[in-house]
Amino acid sequence: MTANQETLFKSMPLSLRMQPRTLEEFVGQKHILGEGKLLTRAIESDRLSSLILYGPPGSGKTTLAHCISQKTKAHFEQVNAVASNVDELRQILKAGFERWTTTNKKTVLFIDEIHRFNKAQQDVLMPDLEKGYVILIGATVFNPFFTLIGPLLSRSLVFELMPLSKEEIILILKRAIADKERGLGSHALKVDEEAIRFLAEICDGDARRALNALEIGALTTPKDKEGVIHFTLEIAQESIQKNRSSMTAMVMRITTRSRRLSNRCVVQTPMPRSIGWRKCSTPAKTTLYCQTNLHLCGRRCRQCRAAGLGSGQHRRPNCRIHWFAGRPHSSGASRRLCGLCT
Repeated sequence: MTANQETLFKSMPLSLRMQPRTLEEFVGQKHILGEGKLLTRAIESDRLSSLILYGPPGSGKTTLAHCISQKTKAHFEQVNAVASNVDELRQILKAGFERWTTTNKKTVLFIDEIHRFNKAQQDVLMPDLEKGYVILIGATVFNPFFTLIGPLLSRSLVFELMPLSKEEIILILKRAIADKERGLGSHALKVDEEAIRFLAEICDGDARRALNALEIGALTTPKDKEGVIHFTLEIAQESIQKNRSSMTAMVMRITTRSRRLSNRCVVQTPMPRSIGWRKCSTPAKTTLYCQTNLHLCGRRCRQCRAAGLGSGQHRRPNCRIHWFAGRPHSSGASRRLCGLCT
C-alpha cells in the first residue's frame, strides 16, 4: 500500500475500515453462517446459487457479500441499484457471458439496495441467471417478497439477517479499539466498560451506528494531562443519536392494535361525503376518531348497550355507530369498525 493509499484508507470511516475481510472475522448471523449451515457449506464448497440478503441496517449484508467475494473463485462485480441502470447491467452481463465462454469463470454480481430496481430492470437479469454463469447477490432492508418479482425469488435463496446482539456489538467495538492497523489502537485511548455497554445497548443491533459513535467520540475528545483520550459514559451518550427503540415500540403497539381492531369487526360500507370528526373520549391507548353527528359512548353505542350486548360482541342489526382506526383522511378510513369492537 502506497503512502497515498494509506492516507486515503485512514480517512475512511471506522465502520468501513473495520469491515471484516474474511468469513472468520465476520460476527453474528449464526443462524445462517453457523457450522454445518447451508450458506456456510455453499460458500466453502464454492457452489453458490443466487442469494437475496435482507435485514436491518448494520446487520452485515454488504460485509457478507464482500466476504463471499474473497472466498469464491468467480469474478466479482458490484453495483448500487440507486445509481445503476439497464445499460450498465447489460454491459456487466455481456462481459460475464464472454468471461464464461472463454475462461469458464462465473461472475458474482452484487446489487446493493436491489429493491430500488423496478420490474423491468429485474427482468433484465432473468436470462443470465437462468443459464447460471451469473450469480446474483442482492441486498435490501425491505422484505423481498414484497419488493422483488416472483421469477427472481424463485431463482434465489432468501436469507434474513437479524440485528446483532449486545455481546456481538461489544466484540466489534473492542476489536476496533485494539486494532492498530485499521482501528483506534494507534491512539492513546482509554474506554470505560460502561461506555461500551451503553453503545452496544442503544445502537439497536446496528454495528455501523455503534462504530461511528465510538469514532466521533474518540476523535473529538481532547486529551488529558497525561496525553490520554478518556472515552467515558457521558461522551458515549453525546456521541450517539437518541434511542429509536421507544418510538419503534410505540408505532408497533399502535399498528398491532389497529390490525387487531380491523380483524375483529370490519364493516365494508360506503364512505359518507360530508362528516364532521372529533377525537373520541375512549380510554384506549390508540387515537380513534368518531362522527360528531352520532351519539357515542366510551366503549359502545347507547342502543347496543340498551340491547344488552357487551363490549367485543357483534354489533346489533342496523347499528350505524362506527369507529374509525387511524386518522380520518387516511387510506384505511373507509374500513369502518363497530364501536363494540373497541
